[in-house]
Amino acid sequence: MHISQFLKFMVFLFLTNTVFAQNTVKITGTIKGAQSDSLHIAVDPLFLGVQDDKNTLKVPTSGSFSHNFTIERPQVVHLNYRNQSLPLYVEGGDDLSLTFFADGLLKTVEFSGKAAVHNQFLKDFNSKFEEVLNKESMKKKVLSQTVDKLEMDLFKTVQAQKKFLNDHAKKEEFSEGFHRYIKNKIKYLYWNYIAGYPIIEANNIKTLRVKRLRDEVMFDGLEDTSINNKEAIINEYYRSFLVYYTTYFTSKANGFNKFTDYSVSLEEKHKYARENLKGEAFSYVMAHFLSKFAGNLADETATTLRNSLKSRGIAAYTTLVDKQWETWKKATKNPNIAANVPDTPYLMQDLDGNELDLTSFKGKIVYIDFWASWCGPCRKQFPFTKELKKELSKSEKENIVFLYISIDNNEEVWRKSIEKFNIEGKHAISPGGWNSKIARKFRISSIPRYMLMDRDGRIVDENAKRPQKKDELLEDLQRLLDK
Repeated sequence: MHISQFLKFMVFLFLTNTVFAQNTVKITGTIKGAQSDSLHIAVDPLFLGVQDDKNTLKVPTSGSFSHNFTIERPQVVHLNYRNQSLPLYVEGGDDLSLTFFADGLLKTVEFSGKAAVHNQFLKDFNSKFEEVLNKESMKKKVLSQTVDKLEMDLFKTVQAQKKFLNDHAKKEEFSEGFHRYIKNKIKYLYWNYIAGYPIIEANNIKTLRVKRLRDEVMFDGLEDTSINNKEAIINEYYRSFLVYYTTYFTSKANGFNKFTDYSVSLEEKHKYARENLKGEAFSYVMAHFLSKFAGNLADETATTLRNSLKSRGIAAYTTLVDKQWETWKKATKNPNIAANVPDTPYLMQDLDGNELDLTSFKGKIVYIDFWASWCGPCRKQFPFTKELKKELSKSEKENIVFLYISIDNNEEVWRKSIEKFNIEGKHAISPGGWNSKIARKFRISSIPRYMLMDRDGRIVDENAKRPQKKDELLEDLQRLLDK
């Protein structure tokens, strides 16, 4: 080999090994009192709860362990042992050694090695501010305080955390990445609970409304660079903030009414995220919502959101969603309703006050629309139904029943709403909201909800297409007519 070729090869080999070393983390340790246990290092590169089993290792009775793993960027991983979990901040090229007692991981752990300074500070920081960093403790605080009192308490905590960081940063040699991570932890702890306050409260009580914040005051100082902060994505409070922030402003766009249908809710969140989030912030939020509600989404909604993630998001998130989709669907799917209902007892009454059940429509195709006067998304669909009916022939109209079932509590409001929105079709009411007879029978937990019933009185599609999908819904109706 010519000397120049040899030198080029050596440079290439050096660079290759250097890049690899930068992405490798080595963790070693000794567990006092170990008994042939398993230890797991949770590495979740996209922060969606998807981890690799290859980071599980057996710990011998000697208690000594050693493990190498790769990361694509600085991040927090979790060392899990005997139902104990220790967060560790690591960067590419780090080596970290731990010593701790088997049943006292958090209290007895001692660090050495390159990453020791960062993780000792992280442990001390988490210990000093344990109460405010505990999600369950903070949830109770949110539910027991006014938002103004919470904001004042958070402000004081943030000042104390900043002082704690500054005092230690003067003494310790923190990397730029670690210093930024802690600063973001402090910053987004505050914004997370400000944006999360109305959502946590609304999810805890049986209300159809989300409390409005004084946006111009509470979010003063929150600029686009803080909302779309790609360097903060490794921080758990930033990611949680993104979810709460998107949820809050989507609720605001809906008049602060809770969404009563998963698909409608996700479509509106997607719309807000598409207009306000960028890059990995958009990718994470949409992947998060898809993972959480996969099994409860209409197929067309899931397809739309996944396609949007593919076209606008980061490829790694698209790949993960595709890989995990069926698993997520099974994990989040709500129980199916009974498929056949010809023996359905009285569940509702019509406009004349007569008892009504679904057997009344046997012999015809029935498109059922579950709604309520207070449901904004329900009202938005009514014009699309009118457009759909224009596409039907005279014979099709005679053989298809459009049945509107309200779960309103107030009969007068129900009747006025039918008139106000000029809703044409058969009408019924089953008072009681989510506890109404019809809602309990069909396990209705969100509206609008649509179902298709065939001529034999069987529910053949418990999540029928919405009127907005006019062409596809028309095909489904005509398909049933042809049978």
